[in-house]
Amino acid sequence: MANHVNNIIEITFPDSQSNTINSILKKLVDEDTLHCLYDSYENTVKWNDNHIGAKWTRFNDVPYIDDNSLHLCIESAWSEISPFIDHINYLTDNECSIRHKFIDECPTFVGSRIYENGEMIDEIYLDDIEELIDKEANRRSVKEGVEDTEDWRWDWMWDFVYESMEHSV
Repeated sequence: MANHVNNIIEITFPDSQSNTINSILKKLVDEDTLHCLYDSYENTVKWNDNHIGAKWTRFNDVPYIDDNSLHLCIESAWSEISPFIDHINYLTDNECSIRHKFIDECPTFVGSRIYENGEMIDEIYLDDIEELIDKEANRRSVKEGVEDTEDWRWDWMWDFVYESMEHSV
Protein backbone atom coordinates (compact mmCIF):
# COMPACT_ATOMS: atom_id res chain seq x y z
CA MET A 1 0.00 0.00 0.00
CA ALA A 2 1.22 3.48 -0.84
CA ASN A 3 2.49 5.76 1.86
CA HIS A 4 4.36 8.46 0.00
CA VAL A 5 3.36 9.40 -3.54
CA ASN A 6 5.47 11.79 -5.60
CA ASN A 7 3.44 14.19 -7.74
CA ILE A 8 5.35 15.94 -10.50
CA ILE A 9 3.27 18.74 -11.99
CA GLU A 10 4.07 21.01 -14.91
CA ILE A 11 1.58 23.81 -15.63
CA THR A 12 2.16 25.50 -18.98
CA PHE A 13 0.30 28.76 -19.12
CA PRO A 14 -0.57 31.38 -21.74
CA ASP A 15 0.41 35.01 -21.23
CA SER A 16 -3.17 35.74 -20.15
CA GLN A 17 -2.55 33.63 -17.01
CA SER A 18 0.89 35.01 -16.18
CA ASN A 19 -0.33 37.18 -13.28
CA THR A 20 -2.42 34.34 -11.83
CA ILE A 21 0.44 31.84 -12.04
CA ASN A 22 2.91 34.29 -10.50
CA SER A 23 0.44 34.92 -7.67
CA ILE A 24 0.07 31.15 -7.15
CA LEU A 25 3.85 30.74 -7.08
CA LYS A 26 4.30 33.57 -4.57
CA LYS A 27 1.65 32.13 -2.24
CA LEU A 28 3.12 28.63 -2.43
CA VAL A 29 6.65 29.83 -1.73
CA ASP A 30 5.60 32.22 1.05
CA GLU A 31 3.17 29.84 2.78
CA ASP A 32 4.81 26.46 1.96
CA THR A 33 1.40 24.77 1.81
CA LEU A 34 -1.25 24.04 -0.81
CA HIS A 35 -4.01 25.26 1.53
CA CYS A 36 -3.10 28.89 0.80
CA LEU A 37 -4.66 28.57 -2.67
CA TYR A 38 -8.15 27.95 -1.27
CA ASP A 39 -10.60 30.56 0.00
CA SER A 40 -11.44 28.48 3.05
CA TYR A 41 -9.63 25.64 4.76
CA GLU A 42 -10.52 23.12 7.45
CA ASN A 43 -7.68 21.35 9.21
CA THR A 44 -9.22 17.91 8.76
CA VAL A 45 -8.29 14.78 6.86
CA LYS A 46 -11.72 14.86 5.16
CA TRP A 47 -11.13 18.41 3.85
CA ASN A 48 -7.66 17.49 2.59
CA ASP A 49 -8.96 14.34 0.88
CA ASN A 50 -11.84 16.20 -0.79
CA HIS A 51 -9.97 19.34 -1.86
CA ILE A 52 -6.38 18.22 -2.38
CA GLY A 53 -6.71 14.46 -2.70
CA ALA A 54 -4.45 13.30 0.12
CA LYS A 55 -4.28 13.25 3.90
CA TRP A 56 -1.20 15.50 3.82
CA THR A 57 1.18 17.07 1.33
CA ARG A 58 4.60 18.70 1.36
CA PHE A 59 6.92 20.11 -1.25
CA ASN A 60 9.85 17.94 -2.35
CA ASP A 61 11.36 20.90 -4.14
CA VAL A 62 10.81 24.63 -4.22
CA PRO A 63 8.17 25.56 -6.83
CA TYR A 64 9.58 27.57 -9.73
CA ILE A 65 8.71 29.06 -13.11
CA ASP A 66 10.75 28.26 -16.20
CA ASP A 67 9.64 30.08 -19.36
CA ASN A 68 5.84 29.78 -19.30
CA SER A 69 5.69 26.71 -17.06
CA LEU A 70 5.17 26.41 -13.31
CA HIS A 71 6.86 23.32 -11.86
CA LEU A 72 5.68 21.64 -8.66
CA CYS A 73 7.08 18.55 -6.98
CA ILE A 74 4.75 17.52 -4.17
CA GLU A 75 4.84 14.48 -1.92
CA SER A 76 1.45 13.26 -0.71
CA ALA A 77 0.10 10.58 1.59
CA TRP A 78 -1.57 7.49 0.19
CA SER A 79 -2.74 8.86 -3.16
CA GLU A 80 -2.17 11.24 -6.02
CA ILE A 81 -3.64 14.74 -5.84
CA SER A 82 -6.03 15.10 -8.77
CA PRO A 83 -8.51 17.31 -6.82
CA PHE A 84 -5.67 19.83 -6.48
CA ILE A 85 -5.17 19.72 -10.26
CA ASP A 86 -8.88 20.45 -10.68
CA HIS A 87 -8.45 23.46 -8.38
CA ILE A 88 -5.50 24.76 -10.41
CA ASN A 89 -7.65 24.48 -13.54
CA TYR A 90 -10.36 26.46 -11.75
CA LEU A 91 -7.92 29.17 -10.61
CA THR A 92 -6.54 29.57 -14.13
CA ASP A 93 -9.96 29.64 -15.87
CA ASN A 94 -9.13 26.32 -17.57
CA GLU A 95 -6.61 28.06 -19.83
CA CYS A 96 -3.51 25.98 -19.01
CA SER A 97 -1.95 22.73 -20.10
CA ILE A 98 -1.10 20.51 -17.14
CA ARG A 99 1.03 17.36 -17.00
CA HIS A 100 0.64 15.45 -13.74
CA LYS A 101 2.80 12.40 -13.06
CA PHE A 102 2.41 10.43 -9.85
CA ILE A 103 4.58 7.63 -8.57
CA ASP A 104 4.06 5.55 -5.45
CA GLU A 105 7.30 4.97 -3.55
CA CYS A 106 7.08 1.15 -3.69
CA PRO A 107 6.10 1.47 -6.64
CA THR A 108 2.64 -0.06 -6.31
CA PHE A 109 0.96 2.30 -8.78
CA VAL A 110 2.07 5.03 -11.17
CA GLY A 111 0.27 7.28 -13.56
CA SER A 112 0.29 10.34 -15.71
CA ARG A 113 -2.45 12.66 -16.90
CA ILE A 114 -2.51 15.46 -19.41
CA TYR A 115 -5.05 18.26 -19.14
CA GLU A 116 -5.79 20.84 -21.82
CA ASN A 117 -8.08 23.77 -21.03
CA GLY A 118 -9.56 22.05 -17.98
CA GLU A 119 -10.21 18.69 -19.64
CA MET A 120 -8.19 15.51 -19.17
CA ILE A 121 -7.16 14.49 -22.69
CA ASP A 122 -4.91 11.52 -21.91
CA GLU A 123 -4.30 9.22 -18.96
CA ILE A 124 -1.97 6.38 -18.13
CA TYR A 125 -2.68 4.55 -14.87
CA LEU A 126 -0.76 1.42 -13.98
CA ASP A 127 -1.91 -0.26 -10.79
CA ASP A 128 -0.03 -3.39 -11.81
CA ILE A 129 3.42 -1.78 -12.13
CA GLU A 130 4.99 -4.34 -9.77
CA GLU A 131 3.87 -7.14 -12.09
CA LEU A 132 5.20 -5.24 -15.12
CA ILE A 133 8.55 -4.73 -13.37
CA ASP A 134 8.75 -8.47 -12.57
CA LYS A 135 8.04 -9.36 -16.21
CA GLU A 136 10.63 -6.86 -17.42
CA ALA A 137 13.16 -8.20 -14.91
CA ASN A 138 12.61 -11.75 -16.19
CA ARG A 139 12.97 -10.63 -19.80
CA ARG A 140 16.13 -8.62 -19.10
CA SER A 141 17.74 -11.26 -16.88
CA VAL A 142 17.40 -13.88 -19.61
CA LYS A 143 18.65 -11.51 -22.29
CA GLU A 144 21.60 -10.32 -20.16
CA GLY A 145 22.33 -13.65 -18.44
CA VAL A 146 21.89 -12.23 -14.95
CA GLU A 147 21.22 -14.71 -12.16
CA ASP A 148 21.39 -12.54 -9.02
CA THR A 149 18.77 -9.92 -9.90
CA GLU A 150 18.19 -8.21 -6.54
CA ASP A 151 20.74 -5.36 -6.80
CA TRP A 152 20.80 -5.44 -10.61
CA ARG A 153 17.08 -4.63 -10.74
CA TRP A 154 17.62 -1.22 -9.11
CA ASP A 155 20.01 -0.22 -11.91
CA TRP A 156 17.18 0.07 -14.45
CA MET A 157 13.88 -0.16 -12.56
CA TRP A 158 13.12 3.53 -12.03
CA ASP A 159 13.95 4.39 -15.64
CA PHE A 160 11.52 1.66 -16.69
CA VAL A 161 8.81 3.05 -14.36
CA TYR A 162 9.13 6.58 -15.74
CA GLU A 163 9.23 5.33 -19.34
CA SER A 164 6.01 3.41 -18.65
CA MET A 165 4.28 6.73 -17.96
CA GLU A 166 5.24 8.47 -21.21
CA HIS A 167 2.36 9.66 -23.35
CA SER A 168 2.18 9.52 -27.11
CA VAL A 169 0.32 12.86 -27.11
